[in-house]
Amino acid sequence: MTPNVGVVTEQEVQRFYQANRARFEGEGASREQVRAKLQSQRLTNARQAYIQKLQSQANVVVYLKEPPVTRVEVPLNGGIARGGAKAPVTIGEFTDFHCPFCKRAQSTMEEVLAKFGDKVKHVHRGFPIERLHPQAPRAHLAARCANEQAKFWSYHDKLYAGPARSNTEQLETYARDVGLDIAAFEQCLSSGKYHAAVQNDIQERSRLGVTGTPTFFINGRLLVGAHPLSKFVEIVEDELARAGERGPEEGAHPCCWCLAIARKIGPASVWRGRSAPFARRCSSEVDCPALEARGPALLLRRPAPAGWTGPSRVAATVAAQQPAAAGSDSGAGRRWDRR
Repeated sequence: MTPNVGVVTEQEVQRFYQANRARFEGEGASREQVRAKLQSQRLTNARQAYIQKLQSQANVVVYLKEPPVTRVEVPLNGGIARGGAKAPVTIGEFTDFHCPFCKRAQSTMEEVLAKFGDKVKHVHRGFPIERLHPQAPRAHLAARCANEQAKFWSYHDKLYAGPARSNTEQLETYARDVGLDIAAFEQCLSSGKYHAAVQNDIQERSRLGVTGTPTFFINGRLLVGAHPLSKFVEIVEDELARAGERGPEEGAHPCCWCLAIARKIGPASVWRGRSAPFARRCSSEVDCPALEARGPALLLRRPAPAGWTGPSRVAATVAAQQPAAAGSDSGAGRRWDRR
């Protein structure tokens, strides 16, 4: 079904063009191309909103197993990283400093890093599309030179915040703004010493089949485009669950740990010990997806973890008559009560 989203107006095209005018210089982008892009974005957003509305209004139970996750091996050792050095989730980003959609994605990446902290590592790989953005390669060279003085991410932010121009005066202005040694920066930039590194990024994206920006690989899972925060959170939380990590827990009831997200763990959803990973926490003691997905369940009672400030007992849901997963605590010798 195609939602009725209305036609993009001439005023909207004009506002977008004026806001991104510097980025269109020399690209020959027509107003009709801008209109088509805005119309496509509007339709995509409307479809996503409509699907979310339907899902929120219906009690949907999905019995099909999720397809296996497809991963691509992405070497990121040539990139520039921030976040947790030993993070269980790595987000590799192929980006172009003169791409308006890459610019939009940066605020989302900041939110992802703020939300997950050292559980996520973000790795920058350059993909200047010279055909569309003739001055972009020089911006990537300048950012590499800034990295020599440990100022890559500050310079990175300046490039995205400013106009899509990479003349020497503009690049040196950014260098002063972030506190670089100007003489060293100028020498680095004029030497072209990082030309090979930028070209290596471009060759790597060709090998991976990357054709547009921004393109993300989240633990090797492909995600193309400037998606909303919710999409990144969905994938990152899934990766944390697979890695046995707990993501942020907001608004959860303090005494109910839900272990039985059937689509994450499978039929044998078991109590795995106090130090084991938990998929999520429920909004109440009886709000557990296992009870809906698996029918009658056994509840295992045990003391709350040390230092816990909530009620003295923790309810953990386990599927009825299911064996313990390999390497997990089966609960042998404990009292089992049927609720």
